[in-house]
Amino acid sequence: MNFRALGWLFYAVSGALLCTFSFVGCQAMVTPRTSTEAPAPSEASEFEPIPDPYYHYMLASLASGKGNMEEAEEQLVQAIDLDETSSYLEIELAGRLWRRGDVDGTLQHALAAVRKNPKDIQARLFLAGFYTTQRQNDEALAQYEQILQQDPNQREALLYSANRYQEVGDYERAIAFLNQLTAAHPDDVAGPYSLARIYLHLKSYNQAEANLDRVLQIRPDFGPAVMDLAEVYSATGRFDKAEVLFNSMIESNPRQFQGYLSLGELYLKTGKEKEAGETFERLREISENSVEVRKKIAIELFQYKKYGEAERELADIVEEAPDDFEARLFLAAVLEAKGEFDEAQKLYRSIPEDSPAHLNARLQLGNLLDKQGKTDEAEALFRESIQTMPNAVKLYLGLAYMLTDRGRYEDALSVLNEGLAANPDNIDLLFQIGMVYDKMRDYEKSLEPMRRIVELEPDNANALNFIGYTYADKGIKLDEAETMIKKALSLSPNSGFIIDSLGWVYFKKGDYAAAIEYLKKAFELLPDDPIISEHLGDAYLALNQLEEALGAYKKSLELRKEDRDQIQKKIDDVELRLNERP
Repeated sequence: MNFRALGWLFYAVSGALLCTFSFVGCQAMVTPRTSTEAPAPSEASEFEPIPDPYYHYMLASLASGKGNMEEAEEQLVQAIDLDETSSYLEIELAGRLWRRGDVDGTLQHALAAVRKNPKDIQARLFLAGFYTTQRQNDEALAQYEQILQQDPNQREALLYSANRYQEVGDYERAIAFLNQLTAAHPDDVAGPYSLARIYLHLKSYNQAEANLDRVLQIRPDFGPAVMDLAEVYSATGRFDKAEVLFNSMIESNPRQFQGYLSLGELYLKTGKEKEAGETFERLREISENSVEVRKKIAIELFQYKKYGEAERELADIVEEAPDDFEARLFLAAVLEAKGEFDEAQKLYRSIPEDSPAHLNARLQLGNLLDKQGKTDEAEALFRESIQTMPNAVKLYLGLAYMLTDRGRYEDALSVLNEGLAANPDNIDLLFQIGMVYDKMRDYEKSLEPMRRIVELEPDNANALNFIGYTYADKGIKLDEAETMIKKALSLSPNSGFIIDSLGWVYFKKGDYAAAIEYLKKAFELLPDDPIISEHLGDAYLALNQLEEALGAYKKSLELRKEDRDQIQKKIDDVELRLNERP
């Protein structure tokens, strides 16, 4: 028999209603006969199950209603055996198995449902949801892609696909899915709000504002959109409008803690210290002096270098809650920023090993010792900490950074490889190994860990950019370099370093106009990077734009700490050519 969900539902409900009145009613549904009919000689005194999937589905529903989940599952298995084409039954059983934690059984029956009816969108949604819970994101995405082939406007599939591509940094594809979602579901805030969040991340404030306006047209009371719009106003210098929005949020919800924090941060940003203090004091009152809220206030004060106020806030917390080691860590960082190194050290050392803040305390302490010129003591502390926390990748990296800065490249590599042995294929360790080899000017060896990263994470923008830039700088594999860098740029479209790499590829290819276009954009994003300034100078020089080249080279020299002779020579050459002009 071919299963139809509506038929099953009708049968189950009808059976349940009849059985409410008498068990005889249930028997009548199984084998109706007149009262004068004699039973067949072979019939048992109790009625026998009917080989009908509807019947077993009904019994499963009855068992479930009585809380007998094991019996319900057994009846569903029998129903599936009798109707081998039903995807609905498979999903019904998969759902029950999932609720009791049978992961393998859930997957088995969800896959069976999709095999039985590949066009069953609900079955694919269930399977995709299962994969998501197991963090099997590629498998989930494949199911959503199948759903979209059948229904291009299916909401969950569009939203998940957009989120997945956003997670890996493919914003172009994420935006395409969200635009489709917005067009197909114009009254749904999910599309425009998700678009706004992406554009905020990309600092594309005009597009973010347009989408937030759309969200608020649909749902004027949607608090997160109001908050984000105020942030857009603040980021674009429209502080008065931001202040109005933050205040409106607070008025509509006086216990909106984030509204007070954002308003206080805005006042700090605009130099209104008195108003900031009043706002934070009001927040303390309405939060009933919540420790978590006060720590957030301290962080805001710290970010705007209000060290004295941040110190007082955190010192009060530490006195009230001596076991709040996160607050103690923050207080140590404030004291370090104030130059009170001895007091900061004491606090870092006072955080116990069993505290979640212990790892960061050791890192901060090691960096502080190094800052004070106590390099040997810092190195000993890092190595001691690694012995007790061998899986803490940050410790290997912290020690390697310090050794690299001291020019001890071989020692840094030894530490990083030790970390890699304890944490195989760790992306951060691999990347830093490549960076150390690059410092050593061993470019071929620097590429090996980067290629491994791309094998492990094909969408790792930093590794793609590193390989592409290295090829470009050596003038080899320029087409491959361009492809890799463009992919990296699609993943991180606002990265000044990646934009510089693309400009450098065009320079090496002889397309100087395109090179200048990208290098100027990179310089706008990273005006304090001496390499980008030098690249821009080289591109201007290639087009004989001598004044522009001279300005870029002088900027690079101003920023340089090493290889200054090389830049000075370029400046001298350009000045000589300018003087030789008629």
